[in-house]
Amino acid sequence: LIMLNQALSLSRLDAGGSPMNIEEFVLGNLVSELGGDVSALARTKRLELRWEVKADCSVRSDRYKIKEILHNLLTNAVKYTEKGHVSLRAGLETGGKEIWFEVSDTGRGIPEEELPYIFESFRQVGSLSAHGQGGVGLGLAIVKRLLDLLGGRIKVKSTVNEGSAFRVIVPRIFLPQTK
Repeated sequence: LIMLNQALSLSRLDAGGSPMNIEEFVLGNLVSELGGDVSALARTKRLELRWEVKADCSVRSDRYKIKEILHNLLTNAVKYTEKGHVSLRAGLETGGKEIWFEVSDTGRGIPEEELPYIFESFRQVGSLSAHGQGGVGLGLAIVKRLLDLLGGRIKVKSTVNEGSAFRVIVPRIFLPQTK
């Protein structure tokens, strides 16, 4: 069901059928919601979840799209981490015009040569059977497309056998992009 939902979500994004629902929300509340969504999954693997909001503030953007971005990053972090922790940190960029989120883990990491390809559809790092992970490789492709809609960007740092950190930056106040 998750795979089917991801395929449908990506299809909608590619077809331009994902309307924006701009609303005001509080950054800290969104982070708390995500903690509740992911905690059961992390508990089954006995992983520690860490949450930190460096600077709480109001945000005017598409709450659902930001939540979907972070949910995909968090579930990937839990999925590819066997021991240790998964963290979500959030705050306000210098100048206050952008917010940032960082999802990090102590998982298996991503080989440097594969980093340029991780946001492609149906792309998975390494051999699926070697790692025993499911999925079809759509989560990060969805993240990238949603960030494009929101005028955001993502940076990745990863070290094999040490973990990964995905840093997402989006405008604090969404302004429609004109072409």
